[in-house]
Amino acid sequence: MQLDFVHDLQQTYRAMVRAMAFPGTTVDLSPTATRIEPVPPVNAVLMLLSMVLVDSEVSFTIDSANSGSDGRIISEVTGGRMRPPAEAAFLFVTNDAVNPIETIRAASVGTLVDPHLGATILCEVDYLTDPSGGGTTFDRDSITLSGPGIESTRRLVGTWPAEWIAERNRKNVEYPLGVDLFLVDRRGHMAALPRTTQVEV
Repeated sequence: MQLDFVHDLQQTYRAMVRAMAFPGTTVDLSPTATRIEPVPPVNAVLMLLSMVLVDSEVSFTIDSANSGSDGRIISEVTGGRMRPPAEAAFLFVTNDAVNPIETIRAASVGTLVDPHLGATILCEVDYLTDPSGGGTTFDRDSITLSGPGIESTRRLVGTWPAEWIAERNRKNVEYPLGVDLFLVDRRGHMAALPRTTQVEV
């Protein structure tokens, strides 16, 4: 089945909004991502998210082992403009990123006048799960979340470099300035860490 550019992209956008409303809760994008015709080396999940978020008026950057070719592919598919990390509205960081910490560190946090200009970062990890939804949690890293959208605390389990989360926390110390972070694994599971969410490693 081919991707429905209206229905499927709207459905993905709603899934992202739901993930932002309930931080740390995983949503499954794989049924939609499998409808995308593969465009190696960009994986289907990141391509799907770029199609939702990026267009001819939106800037992005990508940090991967093949940043040049990956960026050209996303530009061709979405019409988006590839820019340096400090100038990009959306930053894609793959699990084979060359300079992930530098990329995250460079992300814009917006200004006090325009805090909405803070960047959105999408990081690819090997594995991600919300224990409340079941799944194996053995021998994984975990973070504890609190804040708006979370009744008390919520635990998110996965495999990610601890430095990514630590750098995300440093970017968000002066609310309303900050960045929003999405974690996505290659199976298509996604969770959001909005700038309003407190994260304990």
